Amino acid sequence: MMYRRRRRRSDWSRSIALQEEISARRYRRFLGQEVEVLVEGTSRRDPAHAFGKAPDFKTVVFPSGPPPGSLHRVRIARASSHSLLAEGVGQVDD
Repeated sequence: MMYRRRRRRSDWSRSIALQEEISARRYRRFLGQEVEVLVEGTSRRDPAHAFGKAPDFKTVVFPSGPPPGSLHRVRIARASSHSLLAEGVGQVDD
């Protein structure tokens, strides 16, 4: 019984690692692109950064500045398996 439980945990860990790798590969496709982001608020990890959502609902983290609720154009500089990290480019004109 103990062996079976350990084996399941190991399988679970491998599955998670594979999913992280796939997600990171998919997010890397956005590197260098400019996207519009709807600013949602301050980043939880770094108050000097804001976060928002791209049109395809991906989370984007970038240097803060624009107020929540505004559209901001950013350039994707880095990608992780869970979010895109960007540099600010400018405010989107209405």
